[in-house]
Amino acid sequence: MSALTLIQKIEQQINEVNLAEAFTEQGTIIDIKDGVATVSGLHNAQYSEIVVFQWGQKGLVLDLMEDYVGVLVLGEYMGLSQWETVKTTGQLFSVGVGDEYIGRVLNALGDPVDGGKELKAQQFFPVE
Repeated sequence: MSALTLIQKIEQQINEVNLAEAFTEQGTIIDIKDGVATVSGLHNAQYSEIVVFQWGQKGLVLDLMEDYVGVLVLGEYMGLSQWETVKTTGQLFSVGVGDEYIGRVLNALGDPVDGGKELKAQQFFPVE
């Protein structure tokens, strides 16, 4: 194998790496009460970071402790239970902004709930 071929192969492998997935941490729900999940294993979670629960629900990291984080479940939490997995996203809580949002009805996550066309944000602003 020539040096050029080897370099091309290495470049291809680097391009195939999903950086978001490489930095994702996975934790476990150890308790859940009144829409707040206590999650262990997310040692590098950030305050105001969005996390995703095993079945797709999203949550917001609001409490950072040494051995666990407190996560506010953004949506229905009744289906969540102990020992289910939670993954970090590396994305801080932010919403899309722009002219296409004017006059639209959105939920707390910035998703349209008025039956109109789906929005594709070009710019995001942090909620905090």
